Amino acid sequence: MQMNWALIIMAFGFMRSAIADIYSFRANSKIAYSIAVVSSSVGSEPTDLFFQIVAPTSYEWVALGQGTGMAGANIFVMYSSSLKNNITLSPRSGKGHVMPEYNPAARVDLLDGTGISNGYMTANVRCASCLGLSPSNWIWAAKEGSPISSSDKELVISEHDFNGRQSINLEQATITNLTTSNPFTESTDPNPTASPPASTSDSESPGTGVLVAHGSLMAIAFIILFPVSALSLHVIPYAKTVTRVHAPLQLFTLCVVAAGLAIGAHLAVTNDELATYHPIIGLVVVGALILFQPALGLFQHLRFRRTREKTSYAYIHRWLGRILILLGIVNGGLGFMLVGIGEPGSPTSAVVIYSVLAGVVVLIYIAVLAIRPAVAARKVSQSAGNNPQDWPTSEREGDLQLLNIH
Repeated sequence: MQMNWALIIMAFGFMRSAIADIYSFRANSKIAYSIAVVSSSVGSEPTDLFFQIVAPTSYEWVALGQGTGMAGANIFVMYSSSLKNNITLSPRSGKGHVMPEYNPAARVDLLDGTGISNGYMTANVRCASCLGLSPSNWIWAAKEGSPISSSDKELVISEHDFNGRQSINLEQATITNLTTSNPFTESTDPNPTASPPASTSDSESPGTGVLVAHGSLMAIAFIILFPVSALSLHVIPYAKTVTRVHAPLQLFTLCVVAAGLAIGAHLAVTNDELATYHPIIGLVVVGALILFQPALGLFQHLRFRRTREKTSYAYIHRWLGRILILLGIVNGGLGFMLVGIGEPGSPTSAVVIYSVLAGVVVLIYIAVLAIRPAVAARKVSQSAGNNPQDWPTSEREGDLQLLNIH
């Protein structure tokens, strides 16, 4: 009799491991996700992967993705079907900050329990094509609104209202004794608010407003403030232009750029895009501007006050600044491309305005550099006695500085 009880307990333990080893987490109080990885034995390679999405019909769509960011992720979008009490599951490939594209090569099966019941959409899914990526990293997103009611898997969908990431512990999500073709049949909860989540999801990632803030700060800095600051030395005939105009404006602009960089770094880390071209170029450009340009400008100014001569600091400061500003302007365009031109965070109108302003500013800058030195030289030759020592102090130092530094 004792042996029979032992066998019963062991059998119950095996059944429990097949049913209960499902990792669940929530996006909020109403949206729940569950993931189950099947393997033949503990520590062996996964042989199958199941996931579940549960959300109320008050959402246009809800998605779960396999990956650390949208770029390169396997994404599965669930929305209500045109067929009564059914859902549509659209497998898609993430391309970055653009709408994921339909992926006809995805191999997914909708299992029993899938559909709409009691105001909740449920997708119980077996994914045969999900084993190529790590089952440890997942992303999610949702869009509130009226039910879509479409069976079109290539449907154009609106941008998400909120999204996030979730890392899972595979030990808590691995089933080694699966005795059923659907691990959710005995665990599906049509109302996810009734039970506590197994783990909490990461905080919501920033949306369009944060992208706009980052882009606006950087655009203002690189196509307005930096060029104006540089041109101030060429167009303001004032002995203290460097200390009263150029340097203060440059320092203010560096603060603006630092704020834009902080927002951009947050976006890159949140969206797992820190290794892409736009943030890499941005880090290099802003880093060089902050670390080198103020020091080079200060060294040249101090040397000029003593010797009234142009030094190597002037050449490096001038050309490094020009190169970095130009790189910053180009990188702004790359940022639009990374987000996706035409997307909410990168509207076509903004791209056009940015491009036109950047082109105009570059042309003005080149024109001033070409014309102003000749004007200054003519002024020197026409001054009283052609002797700069006879000029008023402010005029003499301002034009000498223009000729010798820039």
